[in-house]
Amino acid sequence: MDTKRLNRLNTTPEMLALGTAAYFAILCNLRFWREVLAIVVPSDPRQIAVLVTLPLVLTSLSLLILLPVTFRRTLKPVLAILFFANALALYFMDTYHIYIDRNMLRNALQSDWREITELLDVRMAGYLLLFGILPTILLRLIHLRETPLRESITRRLAIAGGAVVLVAVSVGMLSGQYMFLAREHRELAYLLTPQNYVVATIGLLRGQNPRQDHSARIAIGSDARPGKAWETRTRPLLLVLVVGETARAQAFSLNGYDRQTNPQLGRRAVFSFTDVSSCGTSTAESLPCMFRPFGRRGPDTDDLRQYESLLDVAQRAGLQVTWLDNNSGCKGVCAGVESHQLDNDADLALCSKTGCYDEILVKKLGELLAARPRSSLVVLHQQGSHGPAYFRRYPPEFGQFTPACATDALLGCSREEIRNAYDNTILYTDHVLSRLIDLLDAQQDRYDSAMLYVSDHGESLGENGLYLHGMPYRIAPEAQTHVPMIYWMSSGFIEDQGLSTSCVKATTATTLSHDNLFASVLGLLDIRTRIYQPERDMFAECRGRTLIAGPNAKPPAVSFTGTEG
Repeated sequence: MDTKRLNRLNTTPEMLALGTAAYFAILCNLRFWREVLAIVVPSDPRQIAVLVTLPLVLTSLSLLILLPVTFRRTLKPVLAILFFANALALYFMDTYHIYIDRNMLRNALQSDWREITELLDVRMAGYLLLFGILPTILLRLIHLRETPLRESITRRLAIAGGAVVLVAVSVGMLSGQYMFLAREHRELAYLLTPQNYVVATIGLLRGQNPRQDHSARIAIGSDARPGKAWETRTRPLLLVLVVGETARAQAFSLNGYDRQTNPQLGRRAVFSFTDVSSCGTSTAESLPCMFRPFGRRGPDTDDLRQYESLLDVAQRAGLQVTWLDNNSGCKGVCAGVESHQLDNDADLALCSKTGCYDEILVKKLGELLAARPRSSLVVLHQQGSHGPAYFRRYPPEFGQFTPACATDALLGCSREEIRNAYDNTILYTDHVLSRLIDLLDAQQDRYDSAMLYVSDHGESLGENGLYLHGMPYRIAPEAQTHVPMIYWMSSGFIEDQGLSTSCVKATTATTLSHDNLFASVLGLLDIRTRIYQPERDMFAECRGRTLIAGPNAKPPAVSFTGTEG
C-alpha cells in the first residue's frame, strides 16, 4: 500500500479540531438529539431557531475543549483517547440509558472487575469499532501541516474568540429558550459527549482527597463513651447492620408489592419502614454519606472521606466493630476497623469464580460470634441485587419467578424477564435476612441482639427506558432512591433498650432517610457523644430512657468543617 497516496488529507491542527468538534456535537450525541427533538414544539419558531443554532453552539463548546491541546504533536493522541472514551460513554448511555456525571464516573471507577465484566457485551465491540477504531484509523491518514508557533497561537485565539462570540450571540438571542432547556431539562447536560465525561473527570480529580493516611482523618465523636445502661447490662449487646445492594423498596412484599418476595420475613416479627430515601443513587455515593452524621446535604462525597465514620465512633466507645464485605469494598468507611473481604472465599457451596452468594456473610458472622462474647457492631455488606447480572445473585432454587433474564445484556431480555430475575434476588435477600435472624435468635442466651437492614440505593428496571442506577440525584426516579429498611430485635434487646414495639410499629410509615442511620445506631448502642442528634434518631421517641443526660451533656451539634460542639 502506498501510504503517500493515502496521506492526501492535509490540514492544520485547528481545522482538524474544528472538524472533530462538529463530529462530536452532531454524530456522537444522537441520544441527546432524540431527547431534544422530543421536547421541541415544531410550531414554535423560537424553538426551531434553537434547533438551528444548537449544533453550532455544541460544536463551539467542543472546540473550546480541544483548542488547548491543538498542537501538531499533541492533538492526534488526545483525539484518539477521546474517540475511545466517547465509544465507551455512548455504549453505556445507549445500552443502559444512564446519565454521566461525577458520581456515575466515581461509581464506575470504584467497581471491581466482576462488576465491570458484567456490564460488557458484544455490542460494545460495535461501539468501539464505529466510534473508536475507525476514527482513529482516519486520524492516521491525516497529515498535519507545520505552522509557526506564533501564527498557531494567534489563529487559535481568533478561533476561540469566534467560538465564544457565536455561543454568546446564539444563546443571547434565544435566552428564554436556552434557559428553559437548562432549567427544566437539566438531564440533557449529562448526555453531551465529550463534555459530560470531561467535566466529570475534572470534578473528580479536583475532589480527590489528598489524605491517604487513614490516621490523618478528621475525628468525629471523639468524646464517645458508653451510656448508663452499660453498667448494668448482663449480656453483651450485638447490633448487626446489613447494608443491602441495589434493593428497591417497591419490590418488597412487606411494603405492599403485588408479588410474594418476602415469604420468610413475613412470618417473623420484623418492622418494615416503608418511606425511606437513600443518600445517593450509587454505592460510592451512599456509603460514605450514610455512615457519617452530616446527611445527604452535607459535604461532597470526596470531602466525606476526610472524616472518620460511625464505625470509628462505635469502636471508640468500646464496641468490637467488624465489617464483612461480599461486595466491592466499603468505600473508605471501614478504614479504621477490622474488615474481611469475602467475595473470594473458598467455600465451594456458596462461592464460584463469579463471586459468592450472600449467605457467606451469615456463615462468617456465625464463626465470629462463636468466639466473641463481647458487645459488637457488625456490618454485613451484601452483593444483594446488583445488576445487570441479576441471575448470578441467587442460587438456582430461588429462581421462583420465570422466565428470568439469564444474561448480562439486559436489552436482550423482555421487561418481564428482567423483572423476574430482579425479584428473584429480592426473594434470596429475604432468605438471607431470615437466616441471619435465626442465627441471632439462637444466640439469645449469649447476646441481646438486633438487626437493621437498609439498602444503599434502588434500581431502575426499564421504567421510562432507564436501567440500573447512578443517575444524578436531582433527576433520579423514585425507583433509584426509595429503599427498603427492615428492623428486628431479640426479646433481650427490647428489654435492654426499653423500646415500645407498638411505638416502633407506629413509626414504620414515617418519612425517613439514610440521614437517620447515624443517630439511630448511636441510640441503639447507647453511645453518648455530642454529635448524637436525637431529632434524627428514629427510635428516640420509642425508647424508655433518655440517651443524652447528666451534668456533662451538651446540645447535639454537627459541624460541616470538622469541629464538634
